[in-house]
Amino acid sequence: MPQGVTNAPSTFQRLMEKCMGELNLKEVLVFIDDLIVFAPTLEEHEERLMKVLNRLKEYGLKLSVEKCMFFQTSVKYLGHVVSQEGVQTDPDKIKTLTTWPVPTNLKELRSFLGFSGYYRRFIEGYSAITKPLHDLTAGYPPAQKSHLSPLPSRLSHIRSLLHSKPASLKSLMDPRQTSLWRIVVNQ
Repeated sequence: MPQGVTNAPSTFQRLMEKCMGELNLKEVLVFIDDLIVFAPTLEEHEERLMKVLNRLKEYGLKLSVEKCMFFQTSVKYLGHVVSQEGVQTDPDKIKTLTTWPVPTNLKELRSFLGFSGYYRRFIEGYSAITKPLHDLTAGYPPAQKSHLSPLPSRLSHIRSLLHSKPASLKSLMDPRQTSLWRIVVNQ
């Protein structure tokens, strides 16, 4: 599939979901060209991996072996760390948030809210904490500059809450599943 085509990501996602069929969300997680195969035991994992590899072969899809990771108990996936413990924030992304400069204009504020909002599931009461910040995005006239004074403390509060315990993957994985393999697919 040519790169840069507007509908390419959604088209490829549909192809991958069709390719994986009933395996999707039960034995493999699919996000465009990233696949995570998971299982509770190494034997079952190898069996599931073979199913996934056979499906990819049936659909004429090839692996980028240098991007594959095998026999992992923890992988970085979509800005998170997925492991047998559950889903956690990616320390590299959190470092970005903890060093984020205090926004000085509307564009910077929206950028921060978008980035921090990606991790809202890890922050209890995120919407209440950020409501005053979201209110500022309704407009940013000079009169509202006085509203920026609580910004540093709110940012610090959000940053401190991001160092959390793992969220559960109950809906996607059995907690006994200890092995993860990440595969990157190319067509």
